[in-house]
Amino acid sequence: MKNRQHRQTAPAAPLEHYWLVAGQVYYDFAENAKFHRNLNCLVRTERDCFPHSEIAKAQQLLQVRLMTENFPDGPPAEFKITDVFMLSINHLGRMTPDQFAEGFAALASEQSRAAELLEKLRKENPEPAAVG
Repeated sequence: MKNRQHRQTAPAAPLEHYWLVAGQVYYDFAENAKFHRNLNCLVRTERDCFPHSEIAKAQQLLQVRLMTENFPDGPPAEFKITDVFMLSINHLGRMTPDQFAEGFAALASEQSRAAELLEKLRKENPEPAAVG
């Protein structure tokens, strides 16, 4: 009998449920300055349900996005988040991380190419100076 070499295969990537959550974060700076921002976030779960603990995690992720995108150097004085509303929770399916990321590299490449073309067009056709 011949000795068969056993190939070691990488463990299969775990399947997870992907959820896209859209929400609104309400905040204010002072008594009469109230704002809100529409945001989304991605949540991964092992189960095919979205219990309260995942809702709480999504609300926190929305607040983190608000803070990192709007206030990278920290919030202003008297800043306060007053509410977080969930607008939708959409199940995207059960898949591996590679399956989820499928096509993103091509899309990023197309977006980069479009941005380069737009910049080239702007250089070739500058806007006329305002008269007045």
